[in-house]
Parts: sequence; structure tokens; C-alpha cells
Amino acid sequence: MAPLKPPPPRLLLNGVSCMRNAQTVLRDINVSVHDGTALVLTGANGSGKSTFLRMLAGFSRPSAGEVLWNGHDITSPGVFQQYKLQLNWMSLKDAVKEKLTVLENVQWFELLEGKHGKSAPAIELMGLGRLMNEKARMLSMGQRKRLQLARLLAIDRPIWLLDEPSVALDAEGVKLLEYIIAEHRKKGGIVFVATHLPIEIEDAMSLRLPQRFPRRKTLVDLMQSCNKGALNAPLISPQGPLEVLSDPMLEVAGPLSKTRYKATSQSSTKPPILHKCALPNLEDASVEYVRNGSRSKIIFILQTIRSSLKRRYGSVIFSNY
Repeated sequence: MAPLKPPPPRLLLNGVSCMRNAQTVLRDINVSVHDGTALVLTGANGSGKSTFLRMLAGFSRPSAGEVLWNGHDITSPGVFQQYKLQLNWMSLKDAVKEKLTVLENVQWFELLEGKHGKSAPAIELMGLGRLMNEKARMLSMGQRKRLQLARLLAIDRPIWLLDEPSVALDAEGVKLLEYIIAEHRKKGGIVFVATHLPIEIEDAMSLRLPQRFPRRKTLVDLMQSCNKGALNAPLISPQGPLEVLSDPMLEVAGPLSKTRYKATSQSSTKPPILHKCALPNLEDASVEYVRNGSRSKIIFILQTIRSSLKRRYGSVIFSNY
């Protein structure tokens, strides 16, 4: 008798890479996921855990490789319409409707699924039974998280994508989370968990994503991108040239308006003085020049930066070297 072939994986990630803000966040991921499997994603902040889940949810496409569900590419339109009905997504943004009661918050999602009768038992299981008729605005952060988990149980789809599900939960809440994950797997469900906190999931696969290192660009590169090459030399400060450290996870720090900077330009024999340059964020920026004794103001209201900078660099911080 020929040996039995193992069943094909329910989900297969084949050489998957993913980009965010023009930077590779995930590179060459290969994972086979069968029914009843749990995969725990760990890694430092910014390593791509949430990006991984968003890619599985179809919010972004792989930049390389493929994600197969039942042997079919999930990015195919016909396939994705069926695939998305298998997913239960739980993010850090809880989508709790504060004007509704706890019960109504769960029933609303159950109604969208065309189901009924599971909301109250799910709420009871998550320890919110006595608050069932209370407005959701009265809940603590941990109770709101339990409400999210109750929605998972009421909707009851086979593939769970959980982004930091244990955040804000107390010890009892974490035990409940571990319990419902185990019960879901017993029924053949699949669970992906992105977390930086300890969680006990029996026989779970583990994937630790490596730390990403941000790219370095000179400040003039950034300025040229939004100013179409008007500046052709690095900006300098009394401490020397400036360097831009770019990483979408970093916020803009160290406003440049505190210092005067100089720059050269092809269009003037006298180097203009960069009188003011402030980039508090990538939604608002202004640069003021003093050129040949007359002041002209150039305002960059980041329609330009959004299309040229945000796509290439994400947020930026400025630091001397």
C-alpha cells in the first residue's frame, strides 16, 4: 500500500517579502500552515509583525513571493473574495462603539455575519456578563480587549489574525485568551499571534522577525526630492554636514528652525541662506530663503512631499554626525 500523502497546507507563504514606505520589512518568508496550527510572531518594534498580519489580511500585497490559500493566490480577485470570509482580524484599534452596550457591540458584528445566538455566551465566557447591558464607554482598557475577544467567538471564522491580543489584559484575561485559542485550534482553526508579551500556546510554531536597520540619506537628497533639484549640495551647520536617518517607525525630532543653515545653489552666484527650515512632521513643512538681500518664502505643503518623500523615506529624524 502506498504511503498516505500529508494533506496540503491550508496556507502557504512561499518566498514572501513585503515593503512599507519603500523599505523591505519582510524578506523571503516561507511558512506552511495546516488546520489547527498556531504561529506566534515575535520581534522588536518595527520588525514587521503587524505588517505580516496586514499582508495575510489582504490590506497589502507581497512585493515578492506568494501567499496561497488552498493552493490559490490570495491576491487573485475571485480567490480573495472567498478567502477574506475565512478571516477574523483583531488589531490594537478595538473599533468599540461607545454609545452601544456591550451586548450590542457584539451583536452588531454577529448580525453582519448573518448569525445570531452566540453573542451572550461569548460575553459570559470572557467575564463580561454582568456588564452586558452597560454602555461600552464605561469599560476599562482590559474590558474592551475582552469585548474584542468576545466578538471573535461570536463571529467564529476559521483563521484568526491577532495583533497584540494580550495587551491590557490582566493575568486572568491572558489565561482566557490562551483557552479560547486552544479551543479554536481543537476545531481545526488557525491562529496567527503577533506579540511582544509572553503567551503560552501549546505546540505553536514561532517566527522571530529580525530587527530592521534604517537607511541613511543626506538631507540634500531629501530636499532635492521635494524641490526638484534646486539644491545641489549638502546643507551644513556649525557642527558640520547633516545626515538624515530615515525610518517609518521614527517620528520627526530636532526641529531645524533652531539653527541657521547654508546651502549652495546653481541659480545664484550668492549662496542663499536657509533662514528657516522646520519639518515637524510629513504633513506640514516650510522653508524660508534669504537670496541676494531679498526674502522669498517657499512653502512646501506636502502634496509634493507625500508623493515624493513619504513614499520613499517615511518619517525622518535629523542628527549631526
